[in-house]
Parts: sequence; structure tokens; C-alpha cells
Amino acid sequence: QQAAASEQARIAVTERDRAEAERQRAESEKQRAEREIEEARRQRALAEARLGDLRSLSNSMLFEIHEAIRDLPGATEARTLLISKARTHLEKLSAESKGDPQTIAGVAEAYSQLARLQGGNADSTTGDTSAALENQGRALAMRQKLAVRYSGNAAYQRDLAESYLSISEILGARKQPA
Repeated sequence: QQAAASEQARIAVTERDRAEAERQRAESEKQRAEREIEEARRQRALAEARLGDLRSLSNSMLFEIHEAIRDLPGATEARTLLISKARTHLEKLSAESKGDPQTIAGVAEAYSQLARLQGGNADSTTGDTSAALENQGRALAMRQKLAVRYSGNAAYQRDLAESYLSISEILGARKQPA
């Protein structure tokens, strides 16, 4: 019986050691997972900061710089280049904004502003009504999705109505039906 008790004690010690090793392994995995979660949070914050920077740059190019040069004689080529660069940035921003309604709304507003700079009734447009319709169409598509998904949001509904109005103004400037 003493041999059986010794064998049970040895098995118990072995099981205890195995359980302790498993506990340590689990603790190590938990710490690794926590580090990965923290790294993912850091990467997300970095991506959001980059997105904010890109959004700021696009807004600066569209609103501030264009306003500063719009009445300069011979600035049409510079305005066209500025619009082209802004559109490139907006395409990148649009691709990265999936799922964030504020960013989507901001990108839609920027596309709408871009369309206003390209064509419409104002003297300060580049006269490219086809590009204006295309960009206002992009804004419209984004705003339609927001208006449906967030049907109780009055701002999204107003923005959608503004896109329809802008399209009608561009078509009026062309004096052609869609």
C-alpha cells in the first residue's frame, strides 16, 4: 500500500507540475495577446491620425488654396492642377474611410466642393461640368448611403438634398439634360 501511495503522490506531483507549466504557458499567451492588442490600438491610432492628416490636406487644397488663387489672372492651369491633386487625395481618403460615417460625410463634402470648383454657375469654376457631375455623383452616392443608414440624422438628409441641388445646378450650367 505504501508503494501505491508513493505512486499516487508521484502522479499528483507530476500533474501539479504539468498544471503549473500550463498556467505559465497560458499567462505567457495572455501577455502576448495583450501586447498584440496594444499594438493594434497603436496602429489604429496611427492610421486615424494619417487619415486626419490626409483629410486636412485635401480640405486645405480645396478650400484655402483654391480661394487664394481663384481670381488671379491666368490661374486656371494652377486651379486645374490643384483640383487634380485634390481628387487623388480624395480617392485615397475615400478608400480608407469605409465604415466611419464622419469621415464618409467629410469626403462627400469635399467631393461636392470639388464639383463646385469644376463646374456650375459661378465664374470661378474651371468649366469642366463632366468632371463636376462625376464628383458630385460620388458625393451623392456616399450621402445616399449615409442618409439611408442614419435616417434620423437631419444633417445627412440635408447634405443629400444639397447633392441633388448641386447636380441640378451643374446640369443647368451645361444647359443639357443628364
